[in-house]
Amino acid sequence: MSVSQQTAAKYGFIVMVEEGALFGTLSGMTKEILHEFSAEHPMKQLRGLRLVVDTAAARLAWPNVSGLIPAGFEFLMEAVCQSGMLDPTLRDKVLCRALVSCAGDSGFNEAIDLSSKFLADVEFVQEKRLVRKFFAEAMAGKSGDP
Repeated sequence: MSVSQQTAAKYGFIVMVEEGALFGTLSGMTKEILHEFSAEHPMKQLRGLRLVVDTAAARLAWPNVSGLIPAGFEFLMEAVCQSGMLDPTLRDKVLCRALVSCAGDSGFNEAIDLSSKFLADVEFVQEKRLVRKFFAEAMAGKSGDP
């Protein structure tokens, strides 16, 4: 592991939709899914939300993140962030909330895209912007051809 990867800020993501939850991190060029599960109980129920928060607290090293981004349906994020379910040290690390409708890796990618202005120093986000710009310019150049 290079020195830049060791010192890169690490951001935590909790993606919650009715179908389940995903816990992941983003640091430098590394996007990692730490844990993913489907919901046995609908996430609208308090039991399902409590399961998400307890899993995050028990299995993940959230104190080691520079920032936390909850993503998912608004009512789920509101319930977790405002109800006291989230540990105060984690609540203080919330950078933003991302409204996503997809579960799993698709929801994780959507959350990264929506929170990219808060993650400007992350190489993964910078490279994604560069690739988008390249394709936009390539498509603009192609549309001008006869």
